[in-house]
Amino acid sequence: SGNGEPTMHPDFPEIIDFTLRLRDEYFPSAKVSVLTNATRLGNEEVRKALMKVDNPILKIDSPLKWMADAINIPNEAYSLEETIKNIKLFNHNFILQTFLCKKKSVFSYRQKRSSPDNEKTLFFIVT
Repeated sequence: SGNGEPTMHPDFPEIIDFTLRLRDEYFPSAKVSVLTNATRLGNEEVRKALMKVDNPILKIDSPLKWMADAINIPNEAYSLEETIKNIKLFNHNFILQTFLCKKKSVFSYRQKRSSPDNEKTLFFIVT
């Protein structure tokens, strides 16, 4: 966790290899975990790198497209079906992370037009 989606880094596979080498040298019993929103699993290099870590934590916030869009506010086209297809390539060797809320939740998205940097704001109203 930190500064955004880790698999977006152009050197992600090399960073994973370097991290695993450091782990093996200094802390061989430590587990390496990577939390990802799973949107780049269609990229073979990214997928292979994630398959090397002890705990690939793959996230699906909702099985409903409208709710996943409200939670994630994706910049690109998001395909839940494609994400699930790519997760299946991990052959059950992953941790699934998801977003839970009450049944009668309302999600709304609002773009603050008055903000100089066009800050995006997501409101969650749980009843």
